[in-house]
Amino acid sequence: MKKILVLTSDDITGSASQQPRKDLPGIARAVQGEMYHIKNAAQCGMVGKLFFALRLVWLGAFSQSVWAYLSPSELIGIPVALGKAALHNRIPHIMVGHKLYTPQRIRLIRQRQLLEQMDRIVVITRKHQEILRTAIPGNYTQRVIFHPHAIDEQFFRSTQNVHGEYILAVGLELRDYATLIPALEQAGLPARILASSSWSPKGTRPYQGRWPDNIQRMPNLSYVELRRLYEQARFVVLALVPTVQGAGATAALEAMAMSKAVIASDVPGIVDYVRNEQNGILVAPENVVGLSEALKSLWFDPDRAMRLGREGRSMVEQEYSLDEYIRFFALM
Repeated sequence: MKKILVLTSDDITGSASQQPRKDLPGIARAVQGEMYHIKNAAQCGMVGKLFFALRLVWLGAFSQSVWAYLSPSELIGIPVALGKAALHNRIPHIMVGHKLYTPQRIRLIRQRQLLEQMDRIVVITRKHQEILRTAIPGNYTQRVIFHPHAIDEQFFRSTQNVHGEYILAVGLELRDYATLIPALEQAGLPARILASSSWSPKGTRPYQGRWPDNIQRMPNLSYVELRRLYEQARFVVLALVPTVQGAGATAALEAMAMSKAVIASDVPGIVDYVRNEQNGILVAPENVVGLSEALKSLWFDPDRAMRLGREGRSMVEQEYSLDEYIRFFALM
């Protein structure tokens, strides 16, 4: 039986009832594949990742059952491609790309020898796809595919029909707290901020001033506690720095799955998820006054917030469900 080797650096342990389902184990089960855990992929450096990749590629080359590799990010995928090139391994390779738009990485993946080892590059924003298709040689452009991020809509599901007691901001990477916190202070509305991320704080615009009295900072929470935090919010706000990366997509989808409207900065990386006046409101980035007015407008119209939230839930079920995401990779 042929298998896909699903490579991961994530922690895939934990009770299914206490956290959302993970995409990679689901994909592995759907294709009857095997998972290989590359520990600390973000920290072990290119040499360390290349060592792991060479070992996996070498094993795959001598296995009659392996017909594809799936790399969930370029942190793993680029070393796997380099390993495949070094060993002249032609087993197909599917890679999900999150930050391939940087000049350094574009120069790297423009190399035909490396592109030959990436049979599919899946990105989660259309702008990212556009940049890559423009940058790489024409006969390889169709290898770059857009498919939206997904969320476990079974775990993130609201059980209450409430207007909510506060505005909620979630996330750290590429967030614009230098705009968000003054906007919340100007609005004078109760808010809670959970500034944590499984990725990194790089690119975040921090807030340097006095912490306003109407904002409560939240500690790191379990997934069950996070779900409860969403449930009691009136809506969710995502102030983002301009980026083509899908920063904020996970938080937006979690909020939408919980039937919460989303106010977000109008940047290329979020517009595939938050649609103005359909499931939320888009505001020009780095606009304190505009964001403050949007916050007040939605706060004082709770029926509108609930209507946008219901539409967001419907969109998650139709377009961003975890099961559909798993099927997409299983059928590639």
